Amino acid sequence: MGADNYHPISKTGSNLTDAGGIGYTVVGALDTIQLMGLNSEYQRARKWVSKSLSFNRDGEYNTAEVTNRVLGGLLSAYHLSGDVLYLERAKDLADRIMPAFNTPSGFPVTKTNLRTRIPVEDPNNVVSTAEVAGIQLELRYLSHLTQNYDYWDKAENSIKALKNANAHFGLPSVFIG
Repeated sequence: MGADNYHPISKTGSNLTDAGGIGYTVVGALDTIQLMGLNSEYQRARKWVSKSLSFNRDGEYNTAEVTNRVLGGLLSAYHLSGDVLYLERAKDLADRIMPAFNTPSGFPVTKTNLRTRIPVEDPNNVVSTAEVAGIQLELRYLSHLTQNYDYWDKAENSIKALKNANAHFGLPSVFIG
């Protein structure tokens, strides 16, 4: 349990980086497990989050994927269960990716090293519009829950930058920078 990707035919898992998994699959499934009433599976997944989930990984993780799949999964699990474990893990993860937003443009960089909290610059100095726009809900909801509006401000600044980007016909391009 805890691998980023699960391969059901071989019943094995794999991770997206050599630094180890951060539970993309199990964390992303926590809300579904709860909604389906799969109590033993939920307890097993919760135990893994409690005992084994670590974001202290020295590897490059996609900022948007981590925000959507892992931060979003933790926030959904918290919303459904009220279990502060998930909120604590969500804050830890969000704090690790916040430096990705410290850019002159206001757009987050594409990848972040979760252990060092150092953003990994894209060699082309661009980010996809979907990555910028697709992280709003998680960061704003975390701000609401924690009353820490740094998360909200980072999300809002990236949207303002997107709105101010030189957009042809009112639509930004697929990649911006």
